[in-house]
Amino acid sequence: MSNNNNTSVINDTPIINDTPVINTPPSILMKTNAYTTHHSDSPSIVLVTPLLSGDNYGPWSRAVTMALRAKSKLGFVDGSLPIPTEKEDISNWERCNDLVGSWILNSVSSEICPSILYAETAAQIWMDLKDRFSQSNAPKIYQLKQSISALKQEGLSVSLYFTQLKSLWDELSSIVSITPCICGNAKSNIDQQHQDRAMEFLQGLHDNFSNIRSQILLMEPFPSIQRIYNMVRQEEKQQEIHVRSIPTIESAALQASKPSFRPSGKRQRPFCEHRNKHGHTLATCFQIHDFPDKQVKTSTPTSSTFATSATQLTPAQYTKLLAILAKEESGGSSAHLAGTALTCLSFSWIIDSGASNHICTSLSHFSSFSAIHKNISVQLPDGSHAPVTHIGTIHCSPSLILTNVFHIPSFKFNLLSISQLTKLLCHTFFQTYLMPLQASKAMWALLVGPRGFPKSLI
Repeated sequence: MSNNNNTSVINDTPIINDTPVINTPPSILMKTNAYTTHHSDSPSIVLVTPLLSGDNYGPWSRAVTMALRAKSKLGFVDGSLPIPTEKEDISNWERCNDLVGSWILNSVSSEICPSILYAETAAQIWMDLKDRFSQSNAPKIYQLKQSISALKQEGLSVSLYFTQLKSLWDELSSIVSITPCICGNAKSNIDQQHQDRAMEFLQGLHDNFSNIRSQILLMEPFPSIQRIYNMVRQEEKQQEIHVRSIPTIESAALQASKPSFRPSGKRQRPFCEHRNKHGHTLATCFQIHDFPDKQVKTSTPTSSTFATSATQLTPAQYTKLLAILAKEESGGSSAHLAGTALTCLSFSWIIDSGASNHICTSLSHFSSFSAIHKNISVQLPDGSHAPVTHIGTIHCSPSLILTNVFHIPSFKFNLLSISQLTKLLCHTFFQTYLMPLQASKAMWALLVGPRGFPKSLI
């Protein structure tokens, strides 16, 4: 009997293309596959990593089971392929049994390996490790659920946080599985499990995702865990774009200035801009600071010494300066920032060598100003940011006008920036008890204030 496909049957044996096909029993096929080894199946290979250390028996046994099943060698450890009774199969069985035993020995730590080295079969090794390191279900379930509830996102990305959480869910599902049922209760149980996992995922999210979390909890019907994960991931990307679009000013008004490094090469001679000569600098010019005394005085300077350093002061300025110094000696000084307290103006200023801009705390001191509609902030030494609301001009005196002054209502001090003063062609000299602010190319002082003791805001 034949057909168009060149297939025929002779004595209940199928023949395809003139080749007889013999039906091999399934037990013989299983043995044949189990005894077959690939050229890469070396006794020295390591099946899984990390190695078994004792505490990781659950994930380790799962990984080894998958590897042995892929190589058709799982029957040597679960007892489904015992020692054969036929003599021609014993040698093949022993060869594969030793091969599987070598793989397990290579997949455990060096502390565990000596205790299973002398086992007769791979099944004995497998059962020994299971009896020693496998935990009962109740403590393991408690440990996994405690780890799930304690896991928080904190500094992790959403993807990494979800990956760690999912690994705990999968390990718990391998121990506590839902029993198949033909009624509708099984589906409701699965839906409840998915909703519980979604709640656990939302509970561990960072507070930055509080808005999207509230939106998800109000959704009807409640979304799946995969959709919730995608929504949170999209929110994370939106937050990253928003952070990148906000401009920040790195240079802060109170940031300490970086030290300047002198370029290598020939050293430049000091030059005085006042006398237009080499040999000394403006800070040591005798025409500005007067000639030094020949006698070295070790006692505390008196008021006569102050008069020598400020011969160009008017009587009214001199009287006011003495009152300020007397107040400072009695403990009334209130310098709180690194700089010099200057109170001889209409209101108090603090001269700061690290400030990049002038700062004023009250709009009443401005002669003119304009509001800022952009997001401009100043970084303070403690890391916080103070918003700038206005920029304007202040007339400190007829000879000193400050421009581009920042108005920061939340700040407590009025700051004069040394770098901005030098742009006005002014020179500031810090002496022992005086701080004169002198115009360039001039012989008179614009302002004179007492020098305060340096203190740090940090």
